[in-house]
Amino acid sequence: MVQERSHNPTIATNKFLPTTTTGTPTKTLLKIHSFKTFFYSLLSTRGYAGVRAWTAKPNIDLFELDRVLVPVNEGNHHWILAIVNITEERIEYYDSMGREGESNENRLVLTNIRNFMVEEAMAQKRSPEE
Repeated sequence: MVQERSHNPTIATNKFLPTTTTGTPTKTLLKIHSFKTFFYSLLSTRGYAGVRAWTAKPNIDLFELDRVLVPVNEGNHHWILAIVNITEERIEYYDSMGREGESNENRLVLTNIRNFMVEEAMAQKRSPEE
């Protein structure tokens, strides 16, 4: 992180965040959770039951976050990143191979992640529409 000193030597600020006249950041950082790389493999083979403990035991409420990152290994040779954008209520799919939008290649990934989020909402006694 690049930091610069303010007039008060005890305060260091991140120069990329907007600041007030006192040097205090005015924008808060996003709350993000990133699953480990084998999370999606378990989700796709075992379903929700196979990954429920990933949020239950550490008591993570995904719906209190801004983003949830899900790395996906396709065919043991290509990585994709799916981001559950809680704030905007959508799943974003980032593929360096340039595949955009919903297609036969990514429909299963999007469906599995959506189903996981619906199951997670029900496990936390939330409405799936939240």
